[in-house]
Parts: sequence; C-alpha cells; structure tokens
Amino acid sequence: MALYLQRAFSLLVVKAALTNRAGRPAVRLEFVVNEDGQQRVTAQRTDDLDRYGFGGSESSEPKDLDLHVPENVVFWIAALFQDMVRQREMIREEIQFEQARGMDWPDAQDERDVLWLHLVKPYGALGAVPWERFVQPEVGVPFLRLPDALPEPQRSISRFRVALCAAASSERELRSSRPSVSMVARALFDGVGTMLRLHVFAEQEDEAEMRAVLQDLPKSVLTIHPPPPPSEAEQKPHSAGNPWLLWIQREMAGRGLDAVHLIAHGCALGNEGGILTGSRPGMSGSQFPQVAQSRELRDFLTQTGALIVGFTRPDGNYSDYGLWRLVDELGSLRAGPVLLHDPRDLLHDLGDEERADDLAQSYKFLSATAPAHPPASPNLVLFAQPGQIADLDLSQTPEKVVAPLLPPSPAVKELFARGETPGWLSAAQRFIEQSEAELIRFKQSREQRDPSHSEAAFYEGKQAALEKIREVVDRHAEDQL
Repeated sequence: MALYLQRAFSLLVVKAALTNRAGRPAVRLEFVVNEDGQQRVTAQRTDDLDRYGFGGSESSEPKDLDLHVPENVVFWIAALFQDMVRQREMIREEIQFEQARGMDWPDAQDERDVLWLHLVKPYGALGAVPWERFVQPEVGVPFLRLPDALPEPQRSISRFRVALCAAASSERELRSSRPSVSMVARALFDGVGTMLRLHVFAEQEDEAEMRAVLQDLPKSVLTIHPPPPPSEAEQKPHSAGNPWLLWIQREMAGRGLDAVHLIAHGCALGNEGGILTGSRPGMSGSQFPQVAQSRELRDFLTQTGALIVGFTRPDGNYSDYGLWRLVDELGSLRAGPVLLHDPRDLLHDLGDEERADDLAQSYKFLSATAPAHPPASPNLVLFAQPGQIADLDLSQTPEKVVAPLLPPSPAVKELFARGETPGWLSAAQRFIEQSEAELIRFKQSREQRDPSHSEAAFYEGKQAALEKIREVVDRHAEDQL
C-alpha cells in the first residue's frame, strides 16, 4: 500500500531496501519522484549495512548498537532533495511569468514540501535506525515515515481524549518521571487546546501530589486515575496481559480514547522491540519488569478505540533500539498515526518547555480535523497518512485508492462528531479499519503473486464477515441516535 500512497499523492520518497553486495548485507537507497501516477527514480546507491551501525561484534546485543545514517548518505539525500525543490521553484516562477504576460496558464500549486521514508518489506532492523535525527536537519522539511496501511481512519472532531501513561518501574524512575509527566501533559494541552480530555495513569499514590505536578493544566481537562489498591492487585496476580494496559482498559471502559501516549523504557527481546512497565501499578519499591510488545499494544489500542499512539523517550532509556523497533513495527501496520518523541538535544541543554514544543506541534497536527501541516523536527518519528497533510496536490488522486472498502454510515460519522464517542463504537471502528488494511494489503499483493486457494478463501471469508460487522455497527449507531 505504500506504493499506492506514493503514486496517489505524488510524494517525494527516499526508498530503502535490504539487499546484498558481493555476498555482504547492504542497504539500497533510491530517491523517487512520483508525478501523475508514475514513479521516476532519479538516483540510487548501495552501501554496506555495517555502515549504519550494524557492524558490531557477533556477541553485541541489539540495545548496544550505535545505529545511525552515514554522513555521506545524509548529504546525498539532502542534495537530491534540494535539487528537486529548485526545479519546482523554477517551474513556479515560469508559470507566474507567463501569467504576467497574459497567458492563460493554470495557477502554480502552492504546496509545502514533505519528504517521506519508505522502508521496503522485509527490511528487518532498518526501522530501528533513527533516520529522522540525521536526515531531517539537512533537508529542513518534515521527514515522515510512510505506513503500509489504508484507509484514512474515522476520528472524533469535538473532543480529543488521551490516556497518558507514565509507566515507571522503580522509586528512582518515579522521581525522575514527574518532570516528564508534566512536560508531556503540558505539550498535549498546548497542541490540542480545550478539546483535550487528559486521563493520567502514573506511579503516584497521592493524587494531591500528582495534581500539584500538573497544576498548570485547567481542571476541566484533567482526570488523574489513582492506581488500584494493593489488595485488588493481589486478587488478580496472574491476569493475562500487561497490568498497566489492563488498568487503563478497566478505567476507560465505556469511553472511547482518541490517543494513548506512553512514557516508558524500550527493551529488546532478541531482535524484537517492546516497552517495559512495572509489574503492578501503584506498587512502590522493586518490581519485576513487565514487557509489552507490538501485538499486545495493537490489540489494546483497538479495544480502547485509540486512533493514535505516541511514545516519549525517557531519560536514560534502557534500549533505544527496542523503542525505535517497536514504534516502527506499530507504524508500518496500523491504520492510525504512530509517533515517537525524543526530547534529547545533541547540541543544547534545553528546558522542558523547549524540549516539548515538537510534541505540542505533533499533537496540533494529529488532532486537527482537516488536513494540516506536520512539524519538521529531528526529534520526531511520525507515521501519518498523506491525506492528513495540507497543501498536497490531490487533483490527480484516484478516489478508489484512498476510499475505505466499507465506509462508515452517516450515523457512525455523527456519533464521532459528538462530544462523547461511545467506547463500543470507537473499538468497533478501529477493528474494522485494521481489518480493512489487511484486506487491502492482500488485494494489492495479488498483482505481484498468485495466492494459494486456501489463502484466497480465507480473505474472501474475512471480507464477507467484515461486511456483516459493518452492517451491525451501522445499525446500532442508528439505534443509538
């Protein structure tokens, strides 16, 4: 689907794929221009994978890798991008000149440039490379990752409900996480504004103390959820699933979320990514860490109806590899946006307000109910649908490429437009969107291969079942109205 999105929205793309050169693993890069539904590769190069930081000893753990984009590769991308920008400027000036002479030329498209990263599957650990931190400062425009998912999701337009989870796992992290909680909470309010309804889940036994930490926020937007008492945790010591995610799910039952934002350490299990939480919310002292990986998080986001998932890298993060890998695994498959905010700055020691500005701009973009301008920052990893970007030329976009297979009914849209979107509807809509994305991926894969009879039958059955689910959801939405 990433290929369809490129062509449909005429994107400028850096395409990265794993390959081999002389028997050694390598990375092939292509700079791709998409115009009028056609692709044009303007330049390409191949570099050994070791040059991206994968060349440590065989005993190196993934979390110890120093992943980066080689300097000459960064300059290569930047030079190609600037050449393309200059060509567009020349065309725009030529059109304006001819119009000044009285020629009947169409207006020049006043579009803002965005550069996209397309990682071609299977690409392994290339998603854990912090491409944005190295490339974005040189190109100077938003550098976003292209998801392999359609369609454009349905979203709330009158309220923006966020669960902020600060999953510390020790007393030391509890103390150090408080500035991060206030920093992220303030950024969410600055970005979203009075539409925000913020639900805070943190290692904090004293609600009054947490309110003091978040005293800058209006009371009308803030709800602090005290951790469950130890007695309740003792009664369910073997509950399946991450205890923090289960806590949020219980507290938000019946209320749909628009976003979940997590402050948690990354971890690596083998080559896979994940996050670490404590074993029980509200339990101080030493705890055995609990892991949440991509599959569990995807299910949790669907069940809570959350369209967006965001992460903030905590100071002293255990595994940058694990956190970046997890974000890439989620972003490449989810129909909704995925964000990673890294508040470090390599050159300056910034205060919380400056460190959080990128995050505020991100949520201003993500919560917008119409196409908007994404932030340009090396401190962000952002997966977003091109349809969310303002000033793209959509005149050549085929409607069938971006339209959902099973569009929501007017009743569903009206419920999403209300202040309180029912939790059941948010969860059902996220499930339908994720299932649609899988169906579209399968349909498009048939252009390159012939599926087996059993595989084709499976997806035919899945589409038939999804059509029935859509009918049931639409009917219940009409009943609720």
